[in-house]
Formats: sequence, structure tokens, C-alpha cells
Amino acid sequence: MDRQPIISAKDVEITFSLRGRKLNAIRKCSLDLYEGETLAIVGESGSGKSVFTKTFVGMLDANGMITGGSIMYEGRDMTKFTEKDWLGVRGKKIAMVMQDPMTSLNPVSTVGDQILEVLNLHFPDMTKEEKDRRVDEMMQMVGIPAARKHEYPHQFSGGMKQRIVIAMALVAEPELLLADEPTTALDVTIQAQILELMKLVGLNAEFYNRFPHEFSGGQRQRIGIARALAVNPGFIICDEPVSALDVSIQAQIINMLEELQETRKLT
Repeated sequence: MDRQPIISAKDVEITFSLRGRKLNAIRKCSLDLYEGETLAIVGESGSGKSVFTKTFVGMLDANGMITGGSIMYEGRDMTKFTEKDWLGVRGKKIAMVMQDPMTSLNPVSTVGDQILEVLNLHFPDMTKEEKDRRVDEMMQMVGIPAARKHEYPHQFSGGMKQRIVIAMALVAEPELLLADEPTTALDVTIQAQILELMKLVGLNAEFYNRFPHEFSGGQRQRIGIARALAVNPGFIICDEPVSALDVSIQAQIINMLEELQETRKLT
């Protein structure tokens, strides 16, 4: 059986109203995206890349509209969606990371509350403890101590704000992630640190953009170890940390932990 795309856009046209005139910004644009696939949209500045991808989350500017084509997702044409339809998709099934984090963050709300807001909207049946734990996990996953969840956006650097926006986009474990230059504001040292941690626990850098369900049990355990090491703790508690790992990898992880204990003065 042929694979079916998760989302399929055919001959999409987008028009803007500008001072009484019509501007056809996107003309006959098409794409198919399949599960587990990474698709890059490349073009010069101002060519309409961001405008096109915003149609997949229903976030076109007020003076813009889809005037042609279709965008099929789960058997439905998203060009016909109402705002009620979008509320069931945006953030939970399809999430987006904007290029400028300040367009996504509320300056008068703590970063933890903003991540929590996604869970409150899409997972009302989760307990408060489960939600709080999930927020802590997401903060740590992007390299920010969970203790800082009570702070406000202005207390973070530009790169840290972008990491918070990434945490907000991933907290609901969406099926499709749209990223509009998501690492633009990230520190180069943080990018390198994350990739190096993945290498340390036996995962290739090519796995960086994959989701948990795409890994085996042993690989997920290695990711858990990488997360524990991400903030350079001084004290680590290991509850059978290699129990789910392949036998060939177990020795590597134990040796790695011993080396880290020596080089980073870990307890």
C-alpha cells in the first residue's frame, strides 16, 4: 500500500488586501509531507515561506486569505476550517515555532505558566501534578533549569526565550512541527552541547529533530540520560540507568558515566 502524506497542499494561492489593492503573494504552491520526514522550504527573504507555512496553523494575517487550492489533513480541507476547527488542531496536532520568540511569549506571564497553558487547553484531564512535572521536563529538555519556570520572559536572553518557545511547541507532542528558522536565536554553544550529549549516549546528531515515539526503548533510555546531563548537575541518581539498553551499549554508557564522574566531578 502506498504511503499517505500527513498533510498535502495542492495549488495553494494566498492573496492580501493592501490599500484597496489585491496582492497575490503565493501562487500555485504544493507539497506533500510524510510521517517521520523533514521537509525544508527554501527561498529568498520575502518570497513567502512564512506566509505559506502559517496557513497550516490558521494564522494568516487579518488581511490575508486563501484564494485557491486545498490543504488536506486527516481527510479534511484546512482551507475550510473555522476557528473552532483550528482549536482542535493548532498546538496539539500541529505546532509552530516562530522565528522571533517575542511574538509568541506573553511579557506579563511566567514562562512556566505559558507552557502550562498549552496543557490546560489540550489536556484538561491531566492532574496538576502531571502537568507540573511535564513543564519541568520540557524546561530541562531545552537546557533551562526547571526552577526558572517562575520567571518572566524579560529575565531571559534571546536564545533562552527561543528555547522556551520550542518547549511550548513540543509539550503537547504534536504530530507535525513547523519551524520558521527555530535556531536563529539559539546560542551556538547550546546547539553544540545538545549534539555532543546525544553523541555521548550513542545517538547520532541526525536524530536531533525526531520525536520519542520514533525511538526504541533503549534509545529512549539514552535520551533520558542525556537530559539528566544537559544542565551539568553535580549529583546524579541512577535507577538502573542501563537496564533498557542493548548489551553492546551498556558498557559504553557505564564507561561514559565513569568518565563524566571524573571530568565533571559528579557524585
